[in-house]
Amino acid sequence: FEARVGQATSDSRAAFLAAMTHNLRTPLATIKTSLSALLASPESTVERRQLLLTNARSETDHLERLVTKVLELARIHAGAVEPSTEPVDLGELTGAAARRLDHLAGQRSVRVNVHCSDIVVATVDPDMLDLVVIVMLENALRFAPSDSEIEVEVASAPNGDSTVRVIDRGPGIPA
Repeated sequence: FEARVGQATSDSRAAFLAAMTHNLRTPLATIKTSLSALLASPESTVERRQLLLTNARSETDHLERLVTKVLELARIHAGAVEPSTEPVDLGELTGAAARRLDHLAGQRSVRVNVHCSDIVVATVDPDMLDLVVIVMLENALRFAPSDSEIEVEVASAPNGDSTVRVIDRGPGIPA
């Protein structure tokens, strides 16, 4: 059993490393291509330069989010994360996260709709929950078909629990 668990852990780490390497290379390649095109053609139109700089900035933001995720995962794995909880309006938090990804949604022609019919307050670590919501939205945006919608539903239950659901029209993930 321990050998199987060890092998599964090793396989998971290898898959994570391969995925992360790919995810880091893609924005780096776009940034490099955009900057190279700017340097190679100084006579480009203002609109062309603006497009290339916007692409580079967008991919730099994406790269920064990826690195932040890796650092946070490393901190969690090392047991160095001390949650700092406080009452948070989940509708406000999810709405702010969705707005920060507007440029990515626009690039993919996907609309993100946040539904929160009432104020839903939960006692959470806002930074960690924000990271989770961003990861969920980025994954949904990555796999959602163009011209589709992603629904974010924030709700509270009578027992005091709260839920945040991200619903997309992508291919889904294996169980």
